[in-house]
Amino acid sequence: MAEALAKQVEKISGRGLSSLHFLQTYAAPGRPVILEDVVPSWPCWTTWRDEQGEPNFSQLVADFKGCDGPVSDCQKRGEAPDVWDVSSYLLWAQEEDKGSDHKQLLYLKDWHLVQACRAAGKEVPYEAPAFLDSPLHDWLNLHKDTVAPGKEDYRFCYVGVKGTRTPLHHDVLFSHSWSANICGMKHWIFYPPEVSEFLLDEHSEAAETGIPRRCDPQRFPRVAEAWEKRLEAIQYPGQLIFVPSGWYHEVENLSLAVSINHNWLNASNAEMVWGFLLKELEAVKRKIGDERKNFSSEAEFLEHCQVVLQANSELDLEGWLSLLTTAAEEVDRRFKAQPQGEELHEVEWVATKLRALIERCLECPALQELPKASASAELLRALAPEVSHVEAISEKAAQVLSGFQQKYQSMLMEHHEKFHGQQLRELELWSKNKNIQERRRQLWEQCGARKAQLAEELEDFTWSAW
Repeated sequence: MAEALAKQVEKISGRGLSSLHFLQTYAAPGRPVILEDVVPSWPCWTTWRDEQGEPNFSQLVADFKGCDGPVSDCQKRGEAPDVWDVSSYLLWAQEEDKGSDHKQLLYLKDWHLVQACRAAGKEVPYEAPAFLDSPLHDWLNLHKDTVAPGKEDYRFCYVGVKGTRTPLHHDVLFSHSWSANICGMKHWIFYPPEVSEFLLDEHSEAAETGIPRRCDPQRFPRVAEAWEKRLEAIQYPGQLIFVPSGWYHEVENLSLAVSINHNWLNASNAEMVWGFLLKELEAVKRKIGDERKNFSSEAEFLEHCQVVLQANSELDLEGWLSLLTTAAEEVDRRFKAQPQGEELHEVEWVATKLRALIERCLECPALQELPKASASAELLRALAPEVSHVEAISEKAAQVLSGFQQKYQSMLMEHHEKFHGQQLRELELWSKNKNIQERRRQLWEQCGARKAQLAEELEDFTWSAW
C-alpha cells in the first residue's frame, strides 16, 4: 500500500508582513510557515556565501577563528558535545563535504553566534523582522540580555554536513523557534501538538524519529497515527521557517547547510511556556519526592526543586517572574513612546495578554511556596498597573471607534435612502417598460389579426374575379 503524501508547510512572503498579522495568524494559533523574501536582505547572505551559493569558508574561518562552539556527533546520541574552535570545524566540514561518503556526522549546533560577534567586536550579520526579534516580541532573549548580558542566550548558528540531523524533539521551554537557511537544504517533519502523546513512550521519553518503520512498535504503538498527521517541508537557501510552541519536529541536512536559529517566546505563547514550567515542576517533585526527609524543611525541599527545574529546563519560577518583569517594563516603555495606528494595536494586543498572564501567575499556589520568589512577585505586582493602562488607551480608542461607527452609520443610512430612492425609480421605469412591452404585444397581435383578415379578403376577391 502506497504511503500517503504529507501535507506541506505553507509558504508566504515576509516582505511587508506586519507584526500583528504574524502574531494573530501564525504565532498565536501555532501554524508553521515558511517566510520568503527575508533572509536575502541580511549581510550574511552576501558575505557567508560564494558566487555559487556555497559557504564562503575563507571568510567564515577568518571571521570566527578563535571562537569556541559545541560539536555533536550525530552517530552517538546522548553524548555531550565536544568543544571545537569554530574555524577548525569549518575547515573539517569543507574537506568532509568534498567526499561522497560522510564517515563522520559532526554537527556544529547551538553555537552562540550573537555572543561570538559581540565578543569579537563584529557586527551581527543579520537583522530579523521585528515580529521575530524585537524586545517586544522576544521576551526570552530580552530577559537574557537584561539579567545576564554577555552570557548564554537563545540565538544560535548551526553548520552541518549532509546527513547530520536533529532528532525528534520540541523546543526548549516549549518556546517558538525559527531557522533561516543561509546555505544548503534541510528536510523538516512536523507533528502537531494533538499527536504528541503518540510520540512518547510510557516514561514520557520521545522517540528518536516519528517515521514508523524506524520506531519500536512495542514502545511507540501509535506512532503511525502521528505520522499520518505530519507536515513536511524542504527548506531551501534564503527561506526562514517558523516552528510554533509544542510542535515536535525532526530535521535532516540534505546537503552541507549553514543556518541561523532563534528560540523565543512572547505574548503569543507565554501561556504555554508557563504551563510547561508548572508541569515540569510537578514532575521534579514526584521524581525526588522520596528525598523530602533529607531536607530540614518543606521550604528547603521546594527551593531544591527549583534548582533541579533550572537545571532541567534552563528556567525556574523566580527566573520566570524576572522574565515577565522585563517584558512588562518593555511594554510600559513602548506605551510611553505614544505609539499610533497599527503599532498601538500591536502594543495593546501584547499588553492585554501579558497582564492576564501576570494575574494568573501571581495567583499560582506554586509561587506562594517560594520565599525567594516573593521579591520578584512584588516587583511584578507593582508593574501590573503600568501594563494595565492599556485599558485607558483602549477606552480612548473605543471612543474614537464609536465616533467612526456613528459617522459610518449616518453615511450608511444616507446611502440606504439614496439606494431606496434609486430602487423606486428603477421600479417605476421597470413598470413603464413592462406597460410598453405589453402595449407592443397587443399592437403586434392586432397587426397580425388585421394582416390575416386582409389576406382572406384578397383571396376572396381573387376567386370572385376568376
